[in-house]
Amino acid sequence: MSGATTQNSNPTNAWFIFNKQQGVQTIELTDVTFGGGGLAIEVSDSTTLDFGSSELGGNGLFVLNPGATLATAHAGGVDSTLQSTGDITLDQGANYTFNGTTAQVTGTLLPTTVNNLTIDNAAGVALSQETTINGVLRLVSGVFDNTIEFTLGDNGTISEEGGSLLSPVSVEQLTGIPTVFALFQNYPNPFNPSTTVRYDVPEATQVTLKIYDVKGRELAELVNRRHEAGAYEVTWDARGFASGVYYYRISAGDFTSVRKLVLMK
Repeated sequence: MSGATTQNSNPTNAWFIFNKQQGVQTIELTDVTFGGGGLAIEVSDSTTLDFGSSELGGNGLFVLNPGATLATAHAGGVDSTLQSTGDITLDQGANYTFNGTTAQVTGTLLPTTVNNLTIDNAAGVALSQETTINGVLRLVSGVFDNTIEFTLGDNGTISEEGGSLLSPVSVEQLTGIPTVFALFQNYPNPFNPSTTVRYDVPEATQVTLKIYDVKGRELAELVNRRHEAGAYEVTWDARGFASGVYYYRISAGDFTSVRKLVLMK
């Protein structure tokens, strides 16, 4: 939407619903004047709405449902993305992604309890307030400045996928440190196009996790780095691969394990 003026004569009953299940939808707002009723938006479960650097103004409502994801590249994070003066509902079961190209802050509008939090910004992201992460903290790229501390919920995990923490989290800070090595069944399974693999590491060691086809040929390396003790998750995006049976294998110290996964398009 560019060079336009919004108008909503029925803001309590009329709004845009983004509902691309298991998919990403984008919204780009350029030189927009937000008229009466603003631009009301709801994001459904399993849908990612990527705002880029756009700013939502006016007085329309904004609803982020459980399981939905808000992605922003704005330097000011959630606060600068959602500038509407209308009712803003950000469920604690929702997810947030920071994927800018310049340094970002999460903003204080980010709820103090979230599900998944993804840091994918080579320029870095700084946490603005103490936050509890009940799902996965995905460190995809850049440094996550956790000078202001976060807390992992009972089922919270950290997945280091190329990014890192400014202040490493000690074993004492993690909850539920595993006592044995373990590789869990991926979920969902069957899947299309991506799936998540969980694994436990009870002690500091080098870990590799790779994908193979039925003939034993290596197709992808998801993990290859040293881990501290903890519970981890990694996602395999299998777009570009054909439907069929694949295997994933973990090597961690003297521990190895193999499991089967099924890509069904």
